[in-house]
Amino acid sequence: MSFRSENENPNPTTPVPPSKKRWSDLWAKSKPINQMVMAMKLHSLSPRRAAKANATLSPFPAAAIADRTLLLSDQILLKILALVCDSPAQRNSNSLVCKRWLNLQGRLLRFLTISDWNFLLSGRLIHRFPNLNHVDLLSAAFVSPGNSAILLSHRVLSVHLHSDLAPNWCFCQENMLPVEVIDNGLATLAAGCPNLRRLHVIGASEMGLLSVAEECPTLQELELQCCSDNVLRGIAACANLQILKLVGHVDGLYSSVVSDIGLTILAQGCKRLVRLELCGCEGSFDGIKAIGKCCVMLEELTFSDHKMDDGWLAAIPFCENLKTLRFQSCKRIDPNPGMEEYLGSCSALERLHLQKCQLRDKKSVSALFSVCRDVREIVLQDCWGLDNSIFSFAMMCRRVRLFYLEGCSLLTTEDLENVIHSWKELQSLRVVSCKNIKDCEISTALATLFTSLKELRWSPDTKSLLQSSVTGITMAKKGVCVSMKKDKEKEVVVGSPASGEDIDDKQRPSFPPGRFSTRNASSKYDFVKVKVWLGDNADHYYVLSRFLLSRMLTVTKIPNHVAIKIALELKKLLIDNSLLDVSQSDLEVNLFKLMERRGYGDEYINRYKMMTRFHHQRVPLVILVCGTACVGKSTMATQLAQRLNLPNVLQTDMVYELLRTSTDAPLASIPVWAREFGSPEELITEFCRECRVVRKGLAGDLKKAMKDGKPIIIEGMHLDPSIYLVDDENKSPSGVHSENKEINPAVVTLDENATIQIKDIHVGSSDETKGDSKILSSNEGVSADQVEAVSNALTSMGLSVSIPGQKVASLRDLETDKTTISKKSGPKPIIVPIVLKMAEFDHKALLEEWISTRTFYDKCPNLDNEKLMANMKTMQDYLCSFTSQGLTVVNVSTTTFPQTLDWLHGYLLQCIELGINENGPAQVAAA
Repeated sequence: MSFRSENENPNPTTPVPPSKKRWSDLWAKSKPINQMVMAMKLHSLSPRRAAKANATLSPFPAAAIADRTLLLSDQILLKILALVCDSPAQRNSNSLVCKRWLNLQGRLLRFLTISDWNFLLSGRLIHRFPNLNHVDLLSAAFVSPGNSAILLSHRVLSVHLHSDLAPNWCFCQENMLPVEVIDNGLATLAAGCPNLRRLHVIGASEMGLLSVAEECPTLQELELQCCSDNVLRGIAACANLQILKLVGHVDGLYSSVVSDIGLTILAQGCKRLVRLELCGCEGSFDGIKAIGKCCVMLEELTFSDHKMDDGWLAAIPFCENLKTLRFQSCKRIDPNPGMEEYLGSCSALERLHLQKCQLRDKKSVSALFSVCRDVREIVLQDCWGLDNSIFSFAMMCRRVRLFYLEGCSLLTTEDLENVIHSWKELQSLRVVSCKNIKDCEISTALATLFTSLKELRWSPDTKSLLQSSVTGITMAKKGVCVSMKKDKEKEVVVGSPASGEDIDDKQRPSFPPGRFSTRNASSKYDFVKVKVWLGDNADHYYVLSRFLLSRMLTVTKIPNHVAIKIALELKKLLIDNSLLDVSQSDLEVNLFKLMERRGYGDEYINRYKMMTRFHHQRVPLVILVCGTACVGKSTMATQLAQRLNLPNVLQTDMVYELLRTSTDAPLASIPVWAREFGSPEELITEFCRECRVVRKGLAGDLKKAMKDGKPIIIEGMHLDPSIYLVDDENKSPSGVHSENKEINPAVVTLDENATIQIKDIHVGSSDETKGDSKILSSNEGVSADQVEAVSNALTSMGLSVSIPGQKVASLRDLETDKTTISKKSGPKPIIVPIVLKMAEFDHKALLEEWISTRTFYDKCPNLDNEKLMANMKTMQDYLCSFTSQGLTVVNVSTTTFPQTLDWLHGYLLQCIELGINENGPAQVAAA
């Protein structure tokens, strides 16, 4: 502590200089003034004497006036002040007690906003507040007058301005401190505060941030404004950074560029990011993809007034653990997101927030809700252009539980009702300040939905009767009563059907998810035709299609978005080099180079060549997706068809209904698993019979697939995998070549090279199976050993089979008279049967929900869920009983569905490759 030096005493021997005249001399010579001063002195003496008299009567000693806090150590006093200082006003008051308390109070402070950069450079900041861990340097980085009455307030900063503003309106960038000064201040701060955790800075360079990263290893949160790609190299050194806010370009304040280069550098350095906010940043698909691939812990991603290029939205699914996606003050989302089938979705995403955004583009909003189709919470606040046509895309999100709508004036009550009726899991609804949503337009169906909600806040306008303080919702016999507590205790009753009258399902409109165009991605290169010539003499050509080429690349297990980019790069390369006529071999050479450049080398190139050979040979491919109800057959078949670029998917349920309603086929309207049977054997017998009937309905499609070599996927519950296997001798599916014969084949695979065909199998007890009931057909070349093997296979399931002995003998006689069978010249078909199986607990939960929504449930009100599950279990055991003969059984789960789909994709590629290799060079030449 420094004190001013006292003046020295004067020397008496030295002559005194003449003094100047003072105002006090004039006052002393004035008689009226002297009288007034004397009166004031006399008046002031009497209270002092009384105070001295009272002081002598005080019972406390004089030592009590001393500071007792001096007896406490600094550590103890710091603990006391930390408990007492619960507000800024209290801290300021404590700092005024004495200098010791002032210094101790500075050691307690953890957060500080600095407005003078010299206070930081001089070192007084570190000396005064040594334990800071949160520092805001935004206001101090500007040269601004303190007495200016012009205050600029923005959502990112606030600063005082001069009256002479710059003509280009980038006054903040012009009034900012030099970069060297800011870097020196950051170096000083980092050296004095090694425990720094949160920092807000603007205008720093790479060197300044590197000093912070080296000296402050515990830095976890950083806000950097006016940053560029070069500055992000310094941020990449912050290995423990978890929360980051980047502000690039802000209209009217400053202009800086953050592109894919900076985002890639950031992703490779800060791999522990949990929250990331990008404000005014540029970039594209590659930058967001790099963040998703490297920052695997990222849970929250925010875009504010972004400047992203078209197509970036397809990179969001790469953020596999993303839980919250926010858009703030965005003029656009993604004007050209690409084909919807290539967008993908974020399975872990839970919250989607849109605040003050322009939602006028249908294409971008549709793509956004498609990517976020699994969200549980949607918040729309003060969004422009959100009308009925735009808001209807939210029906794609089927798992919404909380919906918050505020400040969207174009939506009406009908628009809101149409969407929220499609959200079956909705629990919380909040509607605030939406003037076109009226209480008088609430329908009975909407009022009924209100009764099932756990939380309801309904105040669309100031005149709304349903205020936000809803205390209870109850159902009455003749109406839906929504009661609430207000100043005047009002009760609103919304009319409902009369007592005893059920609400018709037609009054609850259900809207299926909209179908949108999948070929909405366009480029200027699509208007130029590139001819690809085929053959040695270039006799034929076809026009190159980016869409078809990307689909072909997807078959090789290249991700959808990458396949689209490779196809676009290939066409761009050809057009830019004026290669509008190119051979197939040259096209493939350039394509393979682009694939290798993106990291998809020989493995993917070999798959591409293999699939090209597969299509050239026209090898028949039949994929059977079997299983019981509600195991994901339709979803799996559709996804596999999309990945393998297969155009034909048949559903046995549609064939079953078509045969039942338009023909005299013996098929019942109630599914086989929903009926009552005396024993499991009867259930299996009926199931096999219906499968054979459906097999007849599929004969035409199968024959066309075998003849023309077109691949096909058949999925459904009425699929007995043993029926569709291929006989190695005939090289055609069972029953297709003998179309004129009336047969009902059922093929059970014994091993890889042997199949058996049985006309009808009568399963039951020995008393029920007589020789005249059902007989075996001897016209199909079935051996007696194969018949016995079928019997053993069914007996292993606990089902008894009775086969007449004379038929077995006749079959043995036919073996000796068997003649050679003519072989077809076409390639050998590839038959891939797959049975989907789900765990019993998950399957039961899904079945209970699925059964309650079926139409046949009304016809069988006395169905027992336990019996239904038992029937399902019997059918599933029957389908899985062929595993010993080479049938593939795939375990399906709701949590591992993507992994299962990837495995099946690879498995089918292996089956196709084996099938092509079995055909041999001769088959290739013949094709």
